[in-house]
Amino acid sequence: MHIFYNSRHEFKKLFDGNVSYPARCICLIIVLSAVVACQKDATPESSFTVQGKVIHHATRAGIAGVNVYVHYGQPCCGGIALVLGGDLTKTDAQGNYSIKIDYPKDTLLYRFMTYLKSATLVNKYYYSPFSEILEYGVVEFEYDQMAAPPLTTKLPDPYTQQCNFSVMPVGVLDISFLEKSAPDGDTVSLSFKRLDSGEVYKSFVSSQNLPQSRFPIPILEGIPTEINQIVSNAGGYMRVKKDMITMNRGERRNWVVEH
Repeated sequence: MHIFYNSRHEFKKLFDGNVSYPARCICLIIVLSAVVACQKDATPESSFTVQGKVIHHATRAGIAGVNVYVHYGQPCCGGIALVLGGDLTKTDAQGNYSIKIDYPKDTLLYRFMTYLKSATLVNKYYYSPFSEILEYGVVEFEYDQMAAPPLTTKLPDPYTQQCNFSVMPVGVLDISFLEKSAPDGDTVSLSFKRLDSGEVYKSFVSSQNLPQSRFPIPILEGIPTEINQIVSNAGGYMRVKKDMITMNRGERRNWVVEH
């Protein structure tokens, strides 16, 4: 709410001799009423701070310039049913970050979720409301750090949460299908294996009609990856295709699944 005086000089005019006493009283009542209304309309707030570090999974060194996001809202199903607010920041030169959020102090329960715009490179639940993958894939993280609180309870005020991420630089392979519907009940299976260690770090299986025709898959930077594609059906048909790819951080390429 705005008060009607733009500077203390204008406010001082109220007390100049050429302004009548009744006019001064009326103006002062208006000003005081505005101040009281602003105080009355202000919603009491609680404070939530999340802090942590983003490091390179292999070197364990902090990574600078990574965007870290926090959303808060109505909790549901391990995440947030309705986002009501949030903020973001970048990690500093050592990979550290800190975000403070002021939120309504009321009877509602809120959950805060901290995340990167990244796909997870391990078989764990990872919260991210974005479909895009930006330069890094998450390898190490804890749900109890990402979610505050993990259960539906109120947080004390103020509250500080520690949340750390270990990531690997990635490119993005856009997997596309020549047909959205797998013909004759085909099952499509894809796996992505590191050729330096033999570890399968990402997999994809579909045996039903696909909800979309393209799927972004993170591919580790600078590490040769073997792509294994198997298309099969109950009639005994099987088609196997192998490919090898090496990508740079932030690079994007297309790869077609052939039925």
